Amino acid sequence: MAPPRAVRHAKGTMLADPASAAALDGHRDFGRAVPTPDHFLPLLYLAGLAGADGGATEVLIDGYAYGSLSMTAYTLDLSCPGADGGTAPAPPLPGDVPPDASNM
Repeated sequence: MAPPRAVRHAKGTMLADPASAAALDGHRDFGRAVPTPDHFLPLLYLAGLAGADGGATEVLIDGYAYGSLSMTAYTLDLSCPGADGGTAPAPPLPGDVPPDASNM
């Protein structure tokens, strides 16, 4: 399944021009992608920091929960020892963690 348009647009903005992230609220799918401000404000903090020092953001975590909730996380000037560019799967969860679809 391809990521929703709003997520692809946000990811492209954060990787190419994070200083323009505030304009993401004009995307036609913004209301569905960002149901409450707390889903968007942390992105603006990082985008502002990147814009202020001219730094580039990188994807730290890229994935989805429940099939459609983007769990993408970005970093700024962070080196992750042992990271392989985000292409490897996360380590397995402990056995007592409920599965994604359980709503527990």
